[in-house]
This record gives sequence, C-alpha cells and structure tokens, in this order.
Amino acid sequence: MNSISIIIPAYNESKRILPTIEGLVDFFSGFMSKYEIIVVDDGSTDGTSELVKKFASGVSANISVERLDLNCGKGMAVKRGVEKAENDIVFFVDADQSYGPENIAYAVKEFEDPAISMLIGDRNLKNSRIINPPPLLRTISGKIYSLLVQSLVLPGITDSQCGFKAFRHECAVNIFKRVTIFRFGFDVEVLYIAKKLGYKIKKMPITCRNTIESRVRLINDSLRMFSDLFTIRANDKKGLYL
Repeated sequence: MNSISIIIPAYNESKRILPTIEGLVDFFSGFMSKYEIIVVDDGSTDGTSELVKKFASGVSANISVERLDLNCGKGMAVKRGVEKAENDIVFFVDADQSYGPENIAYAVKEFEDPAISMLIGDRNLKNSRIINPPPLLRTISGKIYSLLVQSLVLPGITDSQCGFKAFRHECAVNIFKRVTIFRFGFDVEVLYIAKKLGYKIKKMPITCRNTIESRVRLINDSLRMFSDLFTIRANDKKGLYL
C-alpha cells in the first residue's frame, strides 16, 4: 500500500482545525501506519500553529507544522507542504472538515491503477454526496465560474474548485514548482499545468460537508478568479509551464 502525505493549508483555523486532524489520526490508526500530516500555517494570527503543535506533542502520529510568516494564499501553503512531503501519494484537504477521511480511502484504491497521476474530487458526479448544500447564490456563482473555466482553460473539468486533490509525489513536485498563482485561482492553474505536462487526471465522487462559514468574498474574489484565467493563458504563451 502506498504511503501518504496529507497537507492541510490553514489560515486562522484555531476554531476548526483540531477536529479535522483528530479525524485523520483516528482514520489512519485503522487504515495504515505510514503517513504524515503536514499543517502549513499561512500567516495566522490566532495561534493556529501553537495549537497544532501542542496537539501533536500529545499523540504518536507524525504531525508537523510549517509556518509562513505572511499570509501568502492557500496555493503557497500547499506548495510549501509539497516541498516538505516525503510519501508516495500527496493529498491536500481543507482545514474545516469539508472532506472527510472516507474520501482518502476511496482515492488510495483508485491509485492502484499505475496510469493515474492525479485524482480530483468532483461534486457533480452521480455518486457524490453533498451534506449541507451551500447557499443558492454561491451555487449559482460556482456554476458560472465552472462554465468559464471549461470554456477558457480546462474543457471537461467541471469542478476545479473542489478542495480535495491527490497526486503521486513526482507529479505534485513537478506541478507545484511551476505554480505562479497562490490565491483562489491556484486550483485551476494546478489542473492546467497537470494537463500541460501530460498527467492523467481522474475525477472521483466525493463526500462534501459544507461549512456555514465561507471566506469567499463573492464579488471581489470572483473578479480575481476570473482574471486569473487570463493570467494562466498568458503564462502558457510565455512558456512558463514547460
């Protein structure tokens, strides 16, 4: 069975991150022994790092904390995690328990196919389960953004923003050393680079528990995500993804 690295990017997650880590530790205790959890604190000001370190000191699990001095964006946090990851399969998951460990078990089985380089959760697939669906406005804006992503940069990818993705280690390293976008548009860039490099991406059904709190500022962040699509196309023309 493959060894696993779990990367959790975190920004001011002191109220939500421990249940996520506890759930992962409980899951792995009955699933496999060779795993690591890497929490990357993206410049938090609420003591997230200290909280995780204290928890880690009291358990036998392999939990480490990386800290960015400034808030650089989720993409930069994941990139730092990839640089530190040592195991065969690299996952990144959100800090708020949106995607439970049951998704990891499914993904590990999928990676038994050696042709698969990357797995992405897709909330639109038939067997996906959405618990606590998001507000209607978020759903509509997400659908519109998905159509833009498919028409401008990623035809066939219907859920680029799902916060559950997994890579073979070499694939993750090769992708993230080319990443230039570190905030909300970074998921799209990661997928674009993966396709550019010829990696096989497979969609998987996902169980997603939407949290009440969302940090997406609908208008400002949507505009930035839209402009990032053109940045990706411009970067490709410059040869930055080769």
